[in-house]
Amino acid sequence: MAHRTESHRTTSLEKRPALIQRSEIIPLFNPDDPKRPFIMVRVRIEKGMLYIQSQERRLSLTSKGARLKAEYDLKVIWVNDMLDDESGGMRNCFVVMAPEKSYILQAESHRAKIEWIQTTAIAISQALRFRGSYRPSAWKRLDDLQRWLGTREVDYTFQNGSERYKGAVYTGKWTAAMPHTCGTMKWPNGDVYKGEFDYGKFQGTGTMVWASDKQYRSYVGSWQGGAIEGHGEMTYVNRDMYTGWWHSGKRHGHGRMEYKGTHSVYIGAWKDDLRCGYGVFEDGQRHEKYIGMWSNDKYNGPGILITSQQTLYTCNFENGSMKSLNELASIPHDLKWDPLFQCSVIWLERQATFRTPPGGPAGTATAQERLHKLLQHTHSCPLLDDEPFESEEEDFEEGEEGDMTTSPVLERVCEKCHSYMGMEEECVSCKVQSWKATTHPIGMLIDYLTKCFVETYNGLGTHKYLLPYATAELNSLVFRLHETIRKYCPEVVTCDDSAHMSPARRISLLAPMPRHKLVRRAISNNIAGKGEGGQLDPSWLYPVLLPHLYPTLFLMYRENHADEDRKLDSILDRFGTKTEEELARLFDIHSEYELWTTLREKSSGGFGSVFADAVVCFQKIGACATPIEKLLCVRTVCEEIAKVKEKFSGGGKDDVNPTTPPGMLAFVVIKARVHYLESERSYIHDFTGKTFLTSKYSYLLTLLQNCFDLMKSISIHSVSG
Repeated sequence: MAHRTESHRTTSLEKRPALIQRSEIIPLFNPDDPKRPFIMVRVRIEKGMLYIQSQERRLSLTSKGARLKAEYDLKVIWVNDMLDDESGGMRNCFVVMAPEKSYILQAESHRAKIEWIQTTAIAISQALRFRGSYRPSAWKRLDDLQRWLGTREVDYTFQNGSERYKGAVYTGKWTAAMPHTCGTMKWPNGDVYKGEFDYGKFQGTGTMVWASDKQYRSYVGSWQGGAIEGHGEMTYVNRDMYTGWWHSGKRHGHGRMEYKGTHSVYIGAWKDDLRCGYGVFEDGQRHEKYIGMWSNDKYNGPGILITSQQTLYTCNFENGSMKSLNELASIPHDLKWDPLFQCSVIWLERQATFRTPPGGPAGTATAQERLHKLLQHTHSCPLLDDEPFESEEEDFEEGEEGDMTTSPVLERVCEKCHSYMGMEEECVSCKVQSWKATTHPIGMLIDYLTKCFVETYNGLGTHKYLLPYATAELNSLVFRLHETIRKYCPEVVTCDDSAHMSPARRISLLAPMPRHKLVRRAISNNIAGKGEGGQLDPSWLYPVLLPHLYPTLFLMYRENHADEDRKLDSILDRFGTKTEEELARLFDIHSEYELWTTLREKSSGGFGSVFADAVVCFQKIGACATPIEKLLCVRTVCEEIAKVKEKFSGGGKDDVNPTTPPGMLAFVVIKARVHYLESERSYIHDFTGKTFLTSKYSYLLTLLQNCFDLMKSISIHSVSG
């Protein structure tokens, strides 16, 4: 048995082809000496190595008096044909490419050139151990073999060919003897780059760590042409951190700089590594905040200064010095965060915007692959949840059409995705859903706008006099964001049946709000009303932005309406000391004699117990972030009051009609004891949207205002009486 096994091994070794070997003296193109463009060199292929050695001491490719002597592992060698036009009219030329140098060789004839290319390619395939690729029967044409050898993954240590990569060890993929797609570069001094390459240059997304640099420590972000370009995050040696846009290795565009040593933060515009344009600076040493214009890294132009004593100054600066006080020239809203919009537009206009995140295929991915990769990296993606979407009957009004299937599997989510091959033709639902990923320009723009707003008016910037500036800025951001989306994603804001997506579904995918059917109906019927040209009103973005901005924004409303809130709270406290029957008489609830008598006879838990559900609903108003949700809480309270009237009076169901008595609503408000109600009312009024305020739900805000006015009026009369 052992003899048969040994015989079988011997037979297998005999069938294995011998390694390709070839040695010949042929001309090599010498660009250093125009008088003698070619020198004779011996090219030898042997044992997986390529040797090139000049036969003449003079007129060589190296320094004077030295011979050309180069040897390479065939794993890092590429060979390719050269047309006569590419070789400057010289015939029968082919090129041998090594990682740091290329050699143009000339064969005796066209047949000899093909033989050299075939021999070298087969020897390379043997070195790479491509099974079967070295057998002539395995490939019909030379192009097939070249395609197999085009991209490979090998390790290589750079010598002297590139000053930037001198001594560096590269591990990753190669194409045409250059690092390509993705890999890792390590230098002897400890520097490391890991990311994407494009024919020998850093291109795409990559991470660079400097071990011995005096300024930089690490960078994670975009590269182009070997330089830092696009969006990225830089950490400095002194632990300062910059996150934002770059151009040619310099901070340029919108960015956020955190100064660890002084505990200061700047967020705004940059130009050539200097703060220039509109920006916000929170000085951790002086405990001051400046909101305004900059030039050459100094305050320059109109701005707002908030001191540590919470004193607000409107002033003008010139080269860092205050020139005038309380004479604020208005800053055009177009200048606020303008670089942020410009950078996002640039990324929207580039195909590279939709490249896959780090670790995925770079450059060669189709639009469909990029979209699916982008969706896979989306956080909180309903398309990837284990649970399917709720049924259309639950979520939408009657007659409203849905666009998504209920399958949780990505490949089965939308059949239209499989028929579209371009990003501009992808289905609306997938496009809106991809905005949740910060790798998408729209998603990144929304994320940055919310962060800019919060950092501007949070902390030291929380001041009651800033509320008009904040509301005006938010409305400006909503309008500019709407215009950007309308230009680059017009099908998203078009109220057209051809969009294959209802407005409610469109917004609910993007807005971080509960998917309650009442919320969706309100959005679909009101916020998503048609504007000019059959497009959505800009206020459709309020439910998208406000949940992120609500804590900061509502704090300013509380500061601005502190006196009104205090007065209303005192009124509620005064009414809270009265009995339920006294409140019923004050608010004229007992005028409905039959209802009042029935409530007293049938209610075992007291008059207030029958309104317990309405009280609980109204207490939820403070937990809602968007004005629509707050108004719908009022609507639910009205529904509960209607249920009480139906139960105890025996009448028909009064489903949320505008004639809900303000007295009954006031009774519920007093029992709920919710604070900051004047701030809530003002917040709802400012950010509900014109389309909503002119709809059938507009009475809710009026009813709430009438309720407050009634309580104030009765309070005044009861005190005077």
